[in-house]
Amino acid sequence: LMFTAELHHRFHNTSTSAGGGIHNMITSVSSHPGYTRTPMLTRGNQFAPVRRFLFSNTVGSMSPSVGALTQVRAALDPHLASGVHVGPKYWTFGDAVPVGRAHGWTAHHWPFSRDESRLLWDQSLSTLGIGEFGVL
Repeated sequence: LMFTAELHHRFHNTSTSAGGGIHNMITSVSSHPGYTRTPMLTRGNQFAPVRRFLFSNTVGSMSPSVGALTQVRAALDPHLASGVHVGPKYWTFGDAVPVGRAHGWTAHHWPFSRDESRLLWDQSLSTLGIGEFGVL
């Protein structure tokens, strides 16, 4: 979320003229799958009964194919605005819908400051050996 928010802050006004019109070049959208029953959900949990429950519980959870729809919508929906956060309608399950912004507070995530997202951005570029976005 922090990286998505910083990408939005840095590039949401970036545009180009193509075919006589102005088009956004970069749209930054975040998503989360909610409570999706995948092996990743149970990794790191040392208690076999809890792992079995998490993986087999169908109440308030989604199958992997349904849980993937939030990422599919975030990647392919041309009507989503930059900075939107897509998630399950009912926090852990439900239709893939815009549930807030990638920055600030929504019921789906915690708040963070612009300074924190800027720090993550700078550290990511440094770790990857990139001086400026997209320039090695």
